[in-house]
Amino acid sequence: MGPVFGLLCVLAGVLFGLLAFAVAIFQVACKLCGLERPGAFAAAGIVVVSYVVWAVFEAIMIAILQEVYRAAGHPPWEARIVGFFVGLPCHMVVTTFLHIVFMRVKFGKAIEVWFVQQLILFSIVLAIVALVGVAYLAR
Repeated sequence: MGPVFGLLCVLAGVLFGLLAFAVAIFQVACKLCGLERPGAFAAAGIVVVSYVVWAVFEAIMIAILQEVYRAAGHPPWEARIVGFFVGLPCHMVVTTFLHIVFMRVKFGKAIEVWFVQQLILFSIVLAIVALVGVAYLAR
């Protein structure tokens, strides 16, 4: 039971760290949009629900797209990329709805928060990819 418990503790720590990072980005996005920063528990609830709904929708969409791509003779890895971009509007709608309900903000501000949050996330991903690319080329 020792190694399994240790693995579960590490997994829980990583998941908590990812949730804390996502909540911090969400709170920064709210602040940059001129809204009051939500509390940690409210922000965590919004982040968890929005990502769970996005993940479920994207998984279903990717499964459908992979079957369509396989039937059409295209490589299935392309379906994952298309599924990601098709899932973004679903994520925006769910997150906007959660902002309107729980934070009591207007529709335009809710969409603005989502866009700023995605901009921050994609900027971080772009910076990491750029650093890995430079490190690979410098090798």
